[in-house]
Amino acid sequence: MLHVVNGDKKNTPASTSFERNLLELYENYTGTVYHGFALSEIDNTKIIIDALIVTKEKGILAINFSSFNEDQDIEKMDRIYVLLRALLEKNSRLRSRRNLAIEINVINYVPSKEEIPSSFEEDYISEETFLEYYTNDLPNFNDRYFEALNEALDKVVSAKPKKPRSSVTKPSSLGAKIKQIELSIANMDKWQRTAAYEIPNKPQRIRGLAGSGKTIVLALKAAYLHFKDPTADIAVTFYSRSLYQQFTSLIQEFYQQYSNDKVDFEKVHILHAWGTLNEPGIYSKAARELKADVFTFKQAESAFGKQNSFKGICEILVDKMKLNNIDKIPMYDYILIDEAQDMPPTFFQLAYKLFKSDEKRIVYAYDELQNLSKSSMPSTKEMFGVDSNGNPLVSISNNLDDPSQPRTDIVLPICYRNSKWTLTIAHALGFGVYRNATPPLVQFFKQLNVWEEIGYEVIEGTLNFNEFVKLKRNNTSSPAYFEELMSPEDAITVLPAFNSKQEEYYWVAQQIKKNITEDELDPDDILVIFPDSLTSFSNYDMFNLILRNVGVDSIMPGKNVDRDTFTVKGKITCTHIYRAKGNERPMVYILDGEYGNRNIDLINVRNTLFTAITRSRAWVRIVGTGSGMTELASEIKKCVDMNYTLAINIPTSDEISKINLLNRDASEEEMKRISKVEKVTGELIEMIQKGIINADDIPKLKDLANLVEIDPED
Repeated sequence: MLHVVNGDKKNTPASTSFERNLLELYENYTGTVYHGFALSEIDNTKIIIDALIVTKEKGILAINFSSFNEDQDIEKMDRIYVLLRALLEKNSRLRSRRNLAIEINVINYVPSKEEIPSSFEEDYISEETFLEYYTNDLPNFNDRYFEALNEALDKVVSAKPKKPRSSVTKPSSLGAKIKQIELSIANMDKWQRTAAYEIPNKPQRIRGLAGSGKTIVLALKAAYLHFKDPTADIAVTFYSRSLYQQFTSLIQEFYQQYSNDKVDFEKVHILHAWGTLNEPGIYSKAARELKADVFTFKQAESAFGKQNSFKGICEILVDKMKLNNIDKIPMYDYILIDEAQDMPPTFFQLAYKLFKSDEKRIVYAYDELQNLSKSSMPSTKEMFGVDSNGNPLVSISNNLDDPSQPRTDIVLPICYRNSKWTLTIAHALGFGVYRNATPPLVQFFKQLNVWEEIGYEVIEGTLNFNEFVKLKRNNTSSPAYFEELMSPEDAITVLPAFNSKQEEYYWVAQQIKKNITEDELDPDDILVIFPDSLTSFSNYDMFNLILRNVGVDSIMPGKNVDRDTFTVKGKITCTHIYRAKGNERPMVYILDGEYGNRNIDLINVRNTLFTAITRSRAWVRIVGTGSGMTELASEIKKCVDMNYTLAINIPTSDEISKINLLNRDASEEEMKRISKVEKVTGELIEMIQKGIINADDIPKLKDLANLVEIDPED
């Protein structure tokens, strides 16, 4: 079946006529139809193909809607051919020695055959002749080139340069396997193409799991928009600072597929959502335009509390605009938002008011489960607000879309980053499916259909409240290369609890050394995550000493390199969860796994585990110490024993609300008290271990030991 991408679509008699022709092809051909396919520049002229049909059966056909000027039509055909050939010849899989291995077909289109000029009859088709031309006149295509053809047209391959991995010599090493995985993900799928190239004149949302390609799609969309209109002001924003480097690189690489010029970063504004006093962000720039105070994080935390800090400062600006009857601050033509699940509604209300025109071309992408306590984003009414009559300013639904127009609601259903085994365990831990508690669940979706939207299928029971259900990842939501290249046990491994931190960290350091020297991974293929941000720096100090002893170099963003630097060649990256978010690596080690069984702030703790596990592009190793780690390992074993399925007694809707409330985030004051006690306790333990003080000199220690029911001698 044909999939249609409604890009830069013309509203002309020829395009309307062509739409009628397409109806005759839908069921009989497999491939994609692009309306308004942007090629590149030639003689300082941007070339946009009015319609491009790419099918397994007939290969590539570029259609130019006639200008009714024969000379112009023939010149446009020739330019399209030259640029398509240059693009396709870059792909070695489409070449046969010095020649292109496939045929490029280019034709002019007019609505009626009476409009075909007699002198150039072979260069034109019409509505009446299209089906005969496509079915019988075009030669059949050798479909072994179909994947490579899409690869070249997607413009993603050269924009996502693969590591040469020239040091890989062993066919079954981890390095060889990740090399094969990288070669397998060169193509975009039909949903990603739709999300990248369809641009409605109103808000658009892009939904999908971590690893479904949202960041790539937004970067390609920014490059595409910049090529189409270099004068447009395009803001690209996000919550994780580490994405700044990634977006800058991706947009530059993608743009080079369209133009020899460099990206004008005076027009493509890559901005953190917040910003600082010295670095611009969406919030800080808007505040300066309004001549309002710019809050630092510490100031906002002091005024509104940690959880509501960003919400509070955005609300100040929104209220200021209302109070002063300021309808908008004309700053941008487009705003692209990644990690939208981390933004408060007041940020969207602010962003809505930052457009130059009344066309609110805001595109926001979010991870369905990056924050597991939110089964879905707030409603568009909550996010963007209402008009003077109380009606939502924004309504998004594909049911409201004209199918011939760009979609406003796009789901990316395939997770390319994580294997189905890894993702299932991540969900099992995130929700507490196999936790040894009553009830086991830490949190749960109130909208049960979300499970099917994110790629699960029911294999037993019923997906209803107060019913038992067994869920499994469906076959279409994960790429085949994971099963071809690795086993479930290799994809995600949990170690039994170690006796001490030194023992735990030494084992990981030795494994990392082996990954580099024997498994043929590069140091920057490896990510080490400390789940607890409060202790991450001090724990890294201990771990880094052990790494150095085994000959492994490392960085930690914000500690020994700039906070926005996440990758340094020749060094592994160590970080806490907030810096890891938004990034990925082939091999991920999660240290201090016992953190996942803290009974305080349980929802956030489990969200942290979920996010950490889903940073892996291939392999995950989870380690820790103590009973908390033993319990976590037990949960994972239960999921493995259940053949990587989720067996759930779904509570009632009211019970789900109670569960979510029971395990709600700890209050600000409670967390401050816990942090203070943890710090003092940690210092006390360190002083005892170093022999600075003697435990027997502190009688209260025995009282504490009795209180928590452990052997005082331990």
